[in-house]
Amino acid sequence: STAQTAMNVLEEIAEPLFGSDDIDVLGPVPAPMERRGGRYRCQLLLRSHKRSVLQAQLGHIRQQLETRPSARQLRWSIDVDPQSLD
Repeated sequence: STAQTAMNVLEEIAEPLFGSDDIDVLGPVPAPMERRGGRYRCQLLLRSHKRSVLQAQLGHIRQQLETRPSARQLRWSIDVDPQSLD
């Protein structure tokens, strides 16, 4: 399924970040409103006290989403400093 493909892509991208002292990785998990507008949604949350660490990882994640064939088949949205998680 599309939702499972998205979860798999996010797991592959997040895997090198697990265990980092500078960044917390939460997910990937289904979004609180898993299906919205006819699309399945999931999220990967990154947290750090060092904004520069997040910015560096954001650049890496964008590159991964643009170059992985499985990721290119999906629609992605990146929200920096989200106001809500729905």
